[in-house]
Amino acid sequence: MDQISKIVSVLGSPNATWPEGVKQATKRGIGIAEYPEVPLSTVLPNCPPDALHFIGECLKWDPAKRMTSAQMVLHPFLAKENL
Repeated sequence: MDQISKIVSVLGSPNATWPEGVKQATKRGIGIAEYPEVPLSTVLPNCPPDALHFIGECLKWDPAKRMTSAQMVLHPFLAKENL
């Protein structure tokens, strides 16, 4: 529960972006506190913009809205010069 709380405190509550996840958590007796989303640039202030975009796309609550692995390997952050 501590890990979920820490994730929610940065990503914000999934209520609006992933209602199905909230419904599943409720069925399992897991309450999710209300938190606003914190911009990743605040959490990772020295992170390049393309890396922030990549991370943000990987951390979407709704699995259907996350990047696929095929999209990930084509993302500019993973361009050869960044590795």
